Amino acid sequence: MDGITTHDPAAVDSLDPEVAHYTVKRVSGETVDPRADAINSVACFGDTATGRAEPDRLAVDADGDRASSARREFDWNWLCPTDEGYRDRIHDCVDRCVAASPDVRLLTVGFPGEGFCRCERCTALFDASEHEERTDWRAAVITEFVEDVADRVPGEFVLTAHPDPYPGHLRARRGLDLARLDEVVDGFLVPLCDPEYATTYWLETIARGFSTAVESPVTVQLSSTPSAKERFEAAAHAVAPHVERVVAGGTRETLEPVW
Repeated sequence: MDGITTHDPAAVDSLDPEVAHYTVKRVSGETVDPRADAINSVACFGDTATGRAEPDRLAVDADGDRASSARREFDWNWLCPTDEGYRDRIHDCVDRCVAASPDVRLLTVGFPGEGFCRCERCTALFDASEHEERTDWRAAVITEFVEDVADRVPGEFVLTAHPDPYPGHLRARRGLDLARLDEVVDGFLVPLCDPEYATTYWLETIARGFSTAVESPVTVQLSSTPSAKERFEAAAHAVAPHVERVVAGGTRETLEPVW
């Protein structure tokens, strides 16, 4: 195992992995102090607390319905990626992270889904753009955002990607143009999380798909649970030949059995 992803400071303290991804800004909206001994991770447009406190910042679909965690398809609130005021908050968080450690990972980058965002600001920006297709405009918006953050990160810059390497899918779904972003970031992290890993063929398929879709190094995150050490090891065996690193996600309690 090559490292961990965690929001538990005790996990970073108690282990000595080659790579430690520590979540500083979380999808809950909670923000904690960055660490000097980790790749500090920042949740971007997934932010439940901000969406709850400032619902006008939520992305909306063509019917005006908000991308909130109250909807079955969302596990957290999704904010509009063209909200400059909120982007400034992300930039401030990234700046605090790089003051502690040069390496940064971004999470929840992109639009919440293909039907988003249709707020008045996004509609005006799209209409004023040079793009004829909204899909192209959305990809340009997200690429520009990632480029802006990349300029602030002096060390390793990693982007978390939804586990769908099929050509064009992430561009249509999230606005993530893998080919373009491959030139901007230093690596991609793909979470392949499951509580049991009863089967592993799908893990190998997704890991191999990403390894052929991008030139940058790919890291796969696997979830670990105390009762699933054997299946966790089978999952790691399935993905390891196709990616640069395999990291375990969890707290100190869930990580100890697999290290």
